[in-house]
Amino acid sequence: MFLITGGDKHIQFVDTSSAVQELAFLSDVTSSNNSVAAETTRAEAAEATLTTNLAGEVTRAGAAELALGITISAETSRATGAETTLQSNITAEMTRAQAAELLKANLAGGNTFTGNQTIGGSVILPAVTSGSGASASQALQLAGSDASNHPTAFQWLVNSSGQLDLQTGSGGNSIADSGLTIASNGQITFAHGQTFPGASSGTVTNVATGTGLTGGPITTTGTISIDPTVVPELGAASNVFSGSITANSFTGNGAGLTSLNPANISAGIAGINITGNAATATTAATATTAASASSVPFSGVTTGTNATALTMGTGGSLTFSGSSTLSLANDSSANALVVPVIAGAAPTANGAIAFNSTTGTLKAGVAGVSQTLNAPRTICYIAGSDNTTTAPVLTTNDSQKSFFINMIGSMTATSWSCQTNTGTVNVALNRNGATGNFAAANSACTTTTSTGTFSTSTLNANDTVDFLINSIVSGSPTRITVCFAGTVN
Repeated sequence: MFLITGGDKHIQFVDTSSAVQELAFLSDVTSSNNSVAAETTRAEAAEATLTTNLAGEVTRAGAAELALGITISAETSRATGAETTLQSNITAEMTRAQAAELLKANLAGGNTFTGNQTIGGSVILPAVTSGSGASASQALQLAGSDASNHPTAFQWLVNSSGQLDLQTGSGGNSIADSGLTIASNGQITFAHGQTFPGASSGTVTNVATGTGLTGGPITTTGTISIDPTVVPELGAASNVFSGSITANSFTGNGAGLTSLNPANISAGIAGINITGNAATATTAATATTAASASSVPFSGVTTGTNATALTMGTGGSLTFSGSSTLSLANDSSANALVVPVIAGAAPTANGAIAFNSTTGTLKAGVAGVSQTLNAPRTICYIAGSDNTTTAPVLTTNDSQKSFFINMIGSMTATSWSCQTNTGTVNVALNRNGATGNFAAANSACTTTTSTGTFSTSTLNANDTVDFLINSIVSGSPTRITVCFAGTVN
């Protein structure tokens, strides 16, 4: 034990662990106890205040939670009521809308209309199978019933032959052709047994016979015959004529002509055989026929210009053999060579040529088949599709270069046209990739067939034709068709 001189008067000592310790005075313990007691009092007072505050907060929070619970319950009741009202309104609106839809027409069909209906535009009944060859149209049917309550139906349609066809069905029978049709040229074909008011067989009470007839008058039955004393009979062995006979021509070899004096023949032909040299026969202007003058060489025909027409009759022919030439090189007439002009001409003999006046085409026989020499060719190009539901709307990207390559030969373009399924499109036809050198630019194509003009009509072999969409003017077209026609030079 030891004391430290200076301010600290406590007795010091060293414990067994060699740590310095000091002994506390009673005053030190009392002071410490007082401090502890004061801190305890302060802490207990603080705890009492905290407890009071916590109790107040618990009371406030409990009251707030109770008020919030009441508010949430009220909001839940209000929202539940509003939802019930909304669902009731939705159900009522669905019922009203469904009832209203039942009163509207269904575009897919199956509609039944009552009362008077007014259509302000056209009613179009299209083909049953469009784009697959001949097809009848949809039918316009009028239905009724007879006195036995059997269905009676009349319907009009365009049949697959292109005729307006009336079909009927009655007495429970299926609808079938009635026999009444109207062709595209307006001609009407009536049903078998058709009669017309006012038409009758009539009644004949007396038939008189005039000049050249015998057997009349006939009041009931009888026979009318030719009077051979007045009318010559062509089938008789002979006929006797008391007067003179004038005719345009006679046929036959003249063997039956007797007592004929050639000197009395002022015009026509006398069967006179001449042998030897007829040097004085310098003019024979009226000798238009020489049927027996065969094997006459061209050397026996004097040279010079013949201004008289040579007419070949029925059955006649002009035949060339070997390496003969028929030359019209020096003829200045545009009508120097004229081929036969015949309605419906279709020659099949090799080399035969004729003009078909019905179709306005030149026909020639080639290998036993009639070919058209100047038949126009038509070339078409279709962009897009008529299906407006799935097909995209056309754009300028739907232009098509070289849709036609001319492998036919030199051609002359004659006309071109275009059509859309809806809307208006400005288009042009170009040649060989150039611009504006074939068909005029910005020709408007609509749903009705539009025609265009050509900047040039020449189309040489191996030339190409481009189709150009310049702009979509109006609507939403999904298909456009363009065609041009030309003749082979």
